[in-house]
Amino acid sequence: MRRTPEEIEEIFHGSGSTYGSPKVFIELVRAGWRVSVNTVAKVMAELGPAGRKIRGRRSLTRPGRRAAAPDFVHRDVTAEEPDLVWVGDLTEI
Repeated sequence: MRRTPEEIEEIFHGSGSTYGSPKVFIELVRAGWRVSVNTVAKVMAELGPAGRKIRGRRSLTRPGRRAAAPDFVHRDVTAEEPDLVWVGDLTEI
């Protein structure tokens, strides 16, 4: 059995245009097709679709990049009355 380029494009677009040749290959094998991952990559290269690259998560708290902000409250967050000291964690923003 031979998979046509239209069917490869159908799997690619069915994934939201995110699958690359390895995942398209896996879908074809699960569907019972005998095809190599290199053949799928070749057909996809000829057709033009390319999967999206997954970007790694970037950490915001890398040591050594710049000096830490000054600690004006000296880690003491108690206050005598409301609205005197505001504290927050911006690690994930």
